Amino acid sequence: MKADLPATLFRRVSETPPSILFLEQYRIYLQLLDRIADRRQSANSFFLKINTGLCFWLRLVRSYRYLKAAKFRVVEAIEEQLPLAPFTAEWNALRKDSDSRQYIPLTNLEVWIPRSFIILYTAIIHLLIPGRDLFWFSQPH
Repeated sequence: MKADLPATLFRRVSETPPSILFLEQYRIYLQLLDRIADRRQSANSFFLKINTGLCFWLRLVRSYRYLKAAKFRVVEAIEEQLPLAPFTAEWNALRKDSDSRQYIPLTNLEVWIPRSFIILYTAIIHLLIPGRDLFWFSQPH
């Protein structure tokens, strides 16, 4: 391995015995290696937290969608006993509207925000991973 390294790596600049210099440089080099590992772990933790947060966000939006739907079923049941049923009439009007592009439920949009970030992060990570040619969409056509 020593033969593969440039000759300038092993220059002697000091009168200190080489074995002491080697040990000191080796110790410093190992510290640098440790710092790189720490930075890598910090970066991995950061992205794990982001992605966990995105998944939690997605689950939260879905949970509110189901909760809202259940509450509207209760409102519809109550309105069956009342002389007016404004919420039921509103939802029926929205459902029967011929141009469904006019009304897009907010939940449908909310769900796509975290999904978009997940797709974006996946694309970024794909570009940053060495050897990314292992993925099918990176193969030359």
